[in-house]
Amino acid sequence: MIGVLADTINPDIVPLWCKKVSKWHGNFLGLNDVSLELRPGITALLGSNGSGKSTLMNLIAGQLYPDTGFVRVYGIDPWTWQG
Repeated sequence: MIGVLADTINPDIVPLWCKKVSKWHGNFLGLNDVSLELRPGITALLGSNGSGKSTLMNLIAGQLYPDTGFVRVYGIDPWTWQG
């Protein structure tokens, strides 16, 4: 995936962009209205247990779909990307 994506990357596009993302797991709110813009050089995602790191990574990877908001990886929706 990375090799194919790297061939089409526009350097003006933000590598990772999440806007007003929320995700519910049944009655449990996993992420609440998260907005995030990551650029090259960011190498870690830190937070306490239960803060939503794994939920966010699953949304970025396209393994989960956000209940609200959107995620873009190099301008592409990871949920619909066919590679």
